Amino acid sequence: MVLAGVAAWMLDRKPDWRLRRADDLKWLSAVALRTVPGVVRRHATLRSLAVVIATMTVMIGVVFGAHAVGGADSYGYVSQAHLWATGMLEVPQPLLDDLPPDVPQQALVPLGYRLSPDRSGLVPMYAPGLPMTMAVFERVGGQNAVFLVMPLLAGLVVWGTYSLGATLIGEPGGVIAAILLATSPTFLFQLLYPPLSDIAAAGWWTTALWLVWRPSRVAAFLAGLATAAAILTRPNLVPLAAIPFGLLLLGLGSHNERSLAVQRVVWFGAPSVVACSVVAYLNAYWYGSPLASGYGTLAGELFRWDYFWPNVTNYTRWIIESQGPLILLSLVGLLTLWWRVGSPRGRIILASSVCFAFAVYACYALYLPLEAWWSLRFLITALPVFFILLAAGVLAIADRLPRGWRGIAVAVVVAALTIHASVFSRSRAVFTSYGELRYEIVGRYVSDNLPSRAVVFAMLHSGSVRYYSGRLTVRYDWIPPDRFDAMVAHLRQRGYIPFLVLDDAEEQGFRNHFAGTPLLNVLGTPRVRFERVSLFRVPQEQP
Repeated sequence: MVLAGVAAWMLDRKPDWRLRRADDLKWLSAVALRTVPGVVRRHATLRSLAVVIATMTVMIGVVFGAHAVGGADSYGYVSQAHLWATGMLEVPQPLLDDLPPDVPQQALVPLGYRLSPDRSGLVPMYAPGLPMTMAVFERVGGQNAVFLVMPLLAGLVVWGTYSLGATLIGEPGGVIAAILLATSPTFLFQLLYPPLSDIAAAGWWTTALWLVWRPSRVAAFLAGLATAAAILTRPNLVPLAAIPFGLLLLGLGSHNERSLAVQRVVWFGAPSVVACSVVAYLNAYWYGSPLASGYGTLAGELFRWDYFWPNVTNYTRWIIESQGPLILLSLVGLLTLWWRVGSPRGRIILASSVCFAFAVYACYALYLPLEAWWSLRFLITALPVFFILLAAGVLAIADRLPRGWRGIAVAVVVAALTIHASVFSRSRAVFTSYGELRYEIVGRYVSDNLPSRAVVFAMLHSGSVRYYSGRLTVRYDWIPPDRFDAMVAHLRQRGYIPFLVLDDAEEQGFRNHFAGTPLLNVLGTPRVRFERVSLFRVPQEQP
C-alpha cells in the first residue's frame, strides 16, 4: 500500500502517463510536499522509485530468504555450483559396483543427480546456468555466497520489468508493473524459498527483452549475453531466443543503417550460439547425447498432448486465485495499447512482448500438470509482460475518470491487488519459509553428532544430508522391501553404521513401501526428533 501511494504521488510529477496526460493529483501532491523531505522531493523520479523497489526486493531476499539446501532442486543447483567452483563435472560414488543382488545402483543416487552414461559416477540432472552463476559467487565469497544469487537476480527481474514497461507504456506503468511483480505470491515464493531457477531465467530473459530495443552494439551484445545465460539456465526455453533475434533481423530492412543492424545481429547471436554449444556438449558428456536431458525421456512422459487442457485450467485458476479478479484488467490493457499505440515501432514492441509471454506458456502447456498453485513458477518468465499489461489496464481505466480521481484510482487498485496477493501469500505460508531450514538443521546434526562412517537412508533429505555432513546417503525408495535387510548387512560388513532420516511429509509413503516387513516394527522411537523430521538408528538385527 505504501508503494501504491508513493507511485500515485510520483505519477503527478510526470508530465504524462503515455496513454494520456495526467496532472490532476494536486491534493495528493500537497500531502507529499508536506511529508517528504525537500532533498528527496528534488531528486525523486520514477526511475529512482523503481531502483528502490528493486533494491527492497534484493534486501527481502537476503534478509528473509531460506538460505538453505533443501530438496532435489536446491541441492541439485547448489551442489552443482560447488562442482563448477572446484572444476569437476562428475561426482565419484563409492559402492556403485559393490551392492547386494537386486539392489539397483540408483539407490546411491541422491535427489538432483543421476548415473553417468557409463554408470561409474553421478552427474547433475539440472541445467548448468544457475550453478555457473553461483559458482562465481562461491569462488569470490565462499559457499554461503551462493545464496546471494537469487535475491540479486530477483532484483534484476524487477528492474527489467520496470525498464520494459517504461519502453512499452511509459515510466508510470513500468513502476506499477514492478510493484505488482515484487508483491506477486509466485515471485515471492521463489524469492523466499531455497534456490530454484525460475527467477534466474526470468531475470535474463527480461533483461534481453528491454536491451534489444536499445540501438547500440553494446546493448545488442549485452542482450546476447543475457540470452545466453537464459539458455544455459533453462535450455527448454531456447525457442524464446527467436523473438529478440527476429526483432534484430527486422533492422536489416533499413538501408541507412544496415551495417549497424548486421553488427548488432552478430553481437547478439554469438553468445547464444556459444551457450547452445555448451549445453549440447554437457548433455553429451552427462547424458550420452547432445539432445538428451537430465530429466530423462521428455516426449510421452513429461510432455504430452493430453496435459494441455489440465494446464490451461490449473494455470488460469491459480493466477486468478493468487492475484485476484482484478488481473482481468490485463485484457483491458492489451486492447487499449493495441488501439492507442500508433507508431509501427510501438506496435512491434507490444506484439513481440505479448508473443514472448505466450511462447513462455507454450513451452509448459504440455508439461506434466502439478496439483499445486506454486507450479505457476514455470510462468515467472512471462509475468513481467503480464504485469505490464495489467498496469496498462489500470492506467486506462483510471484515465476515463474525472481528473481529480485518476491518481486515487490508481493507488486504490494497486493497493487492492497487492493486499490480495499478500493475503493469498499468507494463506499459503509463503512468508514462513523457515520450515525449509529443517534440511540444514538435520544435515548439520548428522555432521556434528553421527560417526564419520555413518550411512543415512533417506529420500527427501538424501541430498541435503550429503551437502551438510559429507556422509553417504542411500535412497530407501529404490531398495526393494525384501532387500533392505541385505543392504543394511552389506553396509555393516564394510564398516558403515546405518541411520534413517524420515521427513513427516514422506512417512506415509515410507510405510506403504515397507508395509509387511520387519523394518516398521523394529525402528522404535526416533533417536532424535526435529521439527517435522525424525532420525532413527537402524537396529543391529531385525527379527
